[in-house]
Amino acid sequence: MKVLIVEIVPFISETIRDILKYFRDDNINARFKVSVENDFEIAYSNVKRENLYDYYFINFYSNSYQAMTFKEKSIITYDEKLALWIRKHYPEAKLGIITGITSKYRLVEIFKKFNPDVFLIKQETWLADLSKMAFDISLGRKYFSPMLKNIISMKFDTDYGRIDHLDMRIVYHLSNGCPTNQLPEFVPLTISGIEKRKRKLAKLFGLSTSKSFEIVRAARNRGVL
Repeated sequence: MKVLIVEIVPFISETIRDILKYFRDDNINARFKVSVENDFEIAYSNVKRENLYDYYFINFYSNSYQAMTFKEKSIITYDEKLALWIRKHYPEAKLGIITGITSKYRLVEIFKKFNPDVFLIKQETWLADLSKMAFDISLGRKYFSPMLKNIISMKFDTDYGRIDHLDMRIVYHLSNGCPTNQLPEFVPLTISGIEKRKRKLAKLFGLSTSKSFEIVRAARNRGVL
């Protein structure tokens, strides 16, 4: 099985590469040939030209909005572009996502959008988990980090059920330090529409103010974010 890992952190890519490269099981006739690319733009360009792999592992970037450099913002563009291209043009290929993202909203959004075959959350990925992942994908199974399995099986109470996708997108970007006046870049609403939703969220969370940091703190405390 030919595998491409697109990851900017050498330790992560090399660890996954070695786990797959040296995977052996007496009852499974599976071998992995692994390549690594740490430049997203090059990876995107190469993958668009030709499908050379059975499995693609792609890092989804996790820096906050305020901390991002121009290059990091372009990486975010390319990680999703690359995953979308693979899903659309190479439907027979398998997709693995590697990320340091821990926002429940963002993880569920990625999961629903890309329907990955493997989903690794870096903060809880140990050698034992990677060995289990290698075993599962050698048998054609999917593998998801325990945190993700937990999140996608969660059910919020009725009140939080009134928080829709746009509300969650607003809270997510606020939690990453995005100012309200820049939210229309990420949410298809006007400033007044966003302010209206912030007031709704404040009321739902029992807050006396619709200040961004109060909404974010309440969302985290209630396990929504």
